[in-house]
Amino acid sequence: GVAAWLGDPSAAPHGGESLCDLVTRTGAWLDSLGGPDAPGPSFLAVAEAAVVRAAVVHGLHLPAEAFWRLDVAPLTLTELSG
Repeated sequence: GVAAWLGDPSAAPHGGESLCDLVTRTGAWLDSLGGPDAPGPSFLAVAEAAVVRAAVVHGLHLPAEAFWRLDVAPLTLTELSG
């Protein structure tokens, strides 16, 4: 259950989404924002901490194992640029 999810980023207990899948899904969304139909040079996304962690993992090309090592406090601003 939870121990597997916390210890193995590819685990998806109880039919949920694995961290690897979350990072992939979030990364695909971020990548889609930079194409020819991009909303502009900047955008704002309001998201829960898990999505912010996934975005940072994707943006910095970190392994999914780094997900839980990122500290994202509630109600904070995280700026990604690149």
